[in-house]
Amino acid sequence: MSIRLVKEEIKRFLNSPEPEVLCIKGKWGVGKTFTWNEYLKQAVKDNKVSLQNYSYVSLFGQNSLEDLKYAIFENIDSLYQRNIKSFLSKGYKLSTNIPNIKGFKNILPDKGVLFSVVRNQLVCIDDLDRAGDNISVKNVLGLTSFLKEQRKCKIVLILNDEVLTEESKKEFATHLEKVIDVEMNFAPTPVEAVDIAVDKSTSFTEQFSKLCITLGITNIRVIRKIQRLGKELEKLLENHDRRVFESALTSITIFGWIFYQKDDSIPPVSFIKDFSFFSLEKNEKEEEKQWRALISSMNFTHVDDFDQLLFDSMEKGYFDPEEIEKKSKQADSKLSLDDKTNSFHKAWDKYHGSFKCNEAEILDEMFESFKNNVKAINPTNADHTISFLRKYDRITQADELIDFYMKNRNEERKFYDPNYSHFLDIKDPAFLKVFKDKLASFKDPRTPKEIIIKIAKDGGWSQEDLLPLVELSPNDYYKLFKEEEGDDLRIIASQVVKFGRYGDANENTKKISSNAQEALKKIAGECRINEERVKSFGISKDSK
Repeated sequence: MSIRLVKEEIKRFLNSPEPEVLCIKGKWGVGKTFTWNEYLKQAVKDNKVSLQNYSYVSLFGQNSLEDLKYAIFENIDSLYQRNIKSFLSKGYKLSTNIPNIKGFKNILPDKGVLFSVVRNQLVCIDDLDRAGDNISVKNVLGLTSFLKEQRKCKIVLILNDEVLTEESKKEFATHLEKVIDVEMNFAPTPVEAVDIAVDKSTSFTEQFSKLCITLGITNIRVIRKIQRLGKELEKLLENHDRRVFESALTSITIFGWIFYQKDDSIPPVSFIKDFSFFSLEKNEKEEEKQWRALISSMNFTHVDDFDQLLFDSMEKGYFDPEEIEKKSKQADSKLSLDDKTNSFHKAWDKYHGSFKCNEAEILDEMFESFKNNVKAINPTNADHTISFLRKYDRITQADELIDFYMKNRNEERKFYDPNYSHFLDIKDPAFLKVFKDKLASFKDPRTPKEIIIKIAKDGGWSQEDLLPLVELSPNDYYKLFKEEEGDDLRIIASQVVKFGRYGDANENTKKISSNAQEALKKIAGECRINEERVKSFGISKDSK
């Protein structure tokens, strides 16, 4: 039932003086109690409630029917702030002009007598599904019927019938028609839930509302919990690029949806933990495909380092300001770099997007854009621009850009190494030469012995580990083997020989192994005992 229809029915119920029972059902967290309270307040304000007194009771924590009866009495309040008139009941005289009966627990001992006061009033019995073990649904419905028929009360029952025990469900179904006059299933749409739950005063209300609606979040508590986190995060990110917060808000909304909205239709935590739209699973189930499509529609493509921090923070229950600040600075830098990349591409877009005879304009813009955005330009794109300038006889400018690029890109070794970078497809001879010269300028401070022993110890290696070993000639390995003794010799010789025997051996590892084997063969030919020693590494002096 839509919120509008619920509202109209509650208004009618409150305005009618006739004793009756209204039942509001719905899942936990969808705002059943909140909506009832809000519409009751409005009806009181509009003077549209037919009865004067009201009592609200939650069955959560109530352990007996007698406790429930007393709670109904104890919570009697005047809806219109008028005094509850004096009354006599079984010999007990209550003082006149009592504005609120709450607090009389210690001086009014007989609960049964006190309950006799309850009549001709509005009663709300909430959390029927959370009643104690000693209170059955049958008992509550029996009391509800009594209040309606004998005490001329209007009663509203609020519950999540889906979580009732099987026995309670049967009791509820059996007595439903006899006791309840109007039954409503409270199931707000995501739009209605957002309208109820979202704090409209925040700077990110619009974005957050759209995110919640897209995900189909209908749990009021979930929405409010995520928005509180959003407010906290906004303060932590107030000195950073606004786009950092906007991206983070999307992330925590998705994570909150998964963490807090307990529902079989929601993806498990494991689904989002390593989420990446770019790594599709081969045997993905249909529901997983739908989840992936939904999350991707929110411009969320993968869990990056900042997302991982937010994810971990929500699991722990708090944000670490120092860690947030650190990751935010990195996000700022990335956004700045992306902006520069986009700016550089605009110059090329002008070339590709027109048939105008504007050669000078295009070349000038490419030249200036290159210098303004040099830190965002990868080597391949730099090469294209340099080559393009040469093509149109801008030789001096092309050489100037090469020099400018190398001076402004103080990168790590792997940036200049074709074995690492997939951007290294350089065609311009002058540009290629400076890259090779720069690569050659990097010297590994470690000795070959240190590198080999580290590889043997770790059971793995990087390209940086291999490169110094590739440069060693057979004669270099010969000298290395002859200089070493004991365990170090056995570790070194064994490791370099094994390089060529791995199933995933590449050109570099094969070369290392080949040069090492050639050195061992030379050693094997020096004397009979060395020939025998070399055999322990699977090498003979005559093998090819």
